[in-house]
Amino acid sequence: MNLKHLCCAAIIFFLVGCQSTPKDQNAQLLSNSHGYLVVNLPRFHPNVEVTNIATKKKYTLTTRINNTSGLWLPEGEYAISKMGMQSKIKGFPTINVKTGTLTDMGSLIYFDLGDDQEIWIPKRLGNEEQLIAPHIAKYSPYLSNQNSIVWQPKKMPLPSKSVMTSSGQGLVVDLINVYVHSVQEGALKKGLSDELDADQFYNLAIKALPPIQSQIPASDNNQNLYYGAELGVIKKRDAKGQWDIIQTNQVSDIHTVRTLSNGKLLAANEAQQMIVEAQEQWQVVSKFENNEKIQDIDILGDKVYVITADYEDVNYIPFGGNNYTLKVYEFDASNFASKKEIYSNFRKWGARAHGKIVNNKYYIGLSPELLDVIDLNTYQTENLNVPQKLTNFNVIGEIITLYNQQGAFSDLFVSKDLGQTWQELSTPPYTIGSILFESPTNGTAYRIAANLADVSFFLQKYDAQKNKWHNFSEAPRECKFILHDAEYFPRFCVTKSDEIMSYQNKQWSKESSFL
Repeated sequence: MNLKHLCCAAIIFFLVGCQSTPKDQNAQLLSNSHGYLVVNLPRFHPNVEVTNIATKKKYTLTTRINNTSGLWLPEGEYAISKMGMQSKIKGFPTINVKTGTLTDMGSLIYFDLGDDQEIWIPKRLGNEEQLIAPHIAKYSPYLSNQNSIVWQPKKMPLPSKSVMTSSGQGLVVDLINVYVHSVQEGALKKGLSDELDADQFYNLAIKALPPIQSQIPASDNNQNLYYGAELGVIKKRDAKGQWDIIQTNQVSDIHTVRTLSNGKLLAANEAQQMIVEAQEQWQVVSKFENNEKIQDIDILGDKVYVITADYEDVNYIPFGGNNYTLKVYEFDASNFASKKEIYSNFRKWGARAHGKIVNNKYYIGLSPELLDVIDLNTYQTENLNVPQKLTNFNVIGEIITLYNQQGAFSDLFVSKDLGQTWQELSTPPYTIGSILFESPTNGTAYRIAANLADVSFFLQKYDAQKNKWHNFSEAPRECKFILHDAEYFPRFCVTKSDEIMSYQNKQWSKESSFL
């Protein structure tokens, strides 16, 4: 998700938070003259407003359950009149609402076309019945007609111009915001904007989805890399630099992909499911409760190790929270029938949990100060004495890289004996993206330099003689975030237009584009 999307999401969240909590409708009373309208919003979840065509009265779908919104509406024909801040919604057919009947709109999926154009695509993803089930369970006594009305447009709606609202802080701030928006906006994706069929557009659009940030890909014996993406998509890169997608049948963002010993792919998604590719469709092999979030997965032989976290979300703790319970489970990869808890640790707060298996030892790191080692033969745990707070770590052979990302006050330590002793080294100039040492003298990093409206990324090598870092490449200015390869080298960048570029042979080259 780029900075523009984060800003939009933050504004929507703020506006929703400023509203009073909507009261539950009296379904028993309304069901005699109203029907129930529900829609799924899997990527972004703004307020959805519809207008009764006959009375011109506007309604906002305020009953929210997960990524779905619904509302009891008087019988009649309706038009979508507003999606979040976007009020120029055109090209959708009308929506029919009948008394005592549920109208299922399916999914409306947001896509950024670039060049200040955005679009909401109507699509039936195949999981709508599961998604609207909580609404039906809540209101089934009042739905006299058990046959739902299915809204299923095929024609593409018209794109809308991105909306820039006033900041309320004066003309100068608004002009700065317009400039920042223009710098961060990508070019028009012509391969998408020319498509007229909604289903065909969706099939193309999911190919253009970039990998999700902050993940280490799976790899296989053919040098393929596999990254998780939104909407249940896995991005595959082959050894020649060609990118393709694998569609799973679970429409949920995938944040972790691993390769099992039998060559099949295992993925974890936002629904806290672990899914494995099968002959006809992907199979859910394990499901955690939503409050127990999958943080990382590692494979050793025929065993699968899963790190989970249960915590209270806190806005100022990214990727973590308070009252943090960290657990590790062991599964048998052949059938996933067994689930054995081998580790548990409670912390007052924690963030960014992940692991690394080296020589039958499972290294578990948790910011701000936990680095434990589980012996996978005996399940005995050793707590390593870390010299400083940490935000991240990695292990290669007997080398542990441990660093704390804290701007000008960042710290970097390297151990060449698996954490028994530590040596402090100078850090890259802030802001640190990632650091990895393959030996006490061979380190690679990338750093982030802030510009007026965006950022630049620099790849760096460690100079052991001078205890300093120097740039060896600057990523192209259109890059919006960096991706690592399976060896944790910062090899790829995703651009503002969702293109993918790679660093090879001392230069950056484009590998995937829909412009």
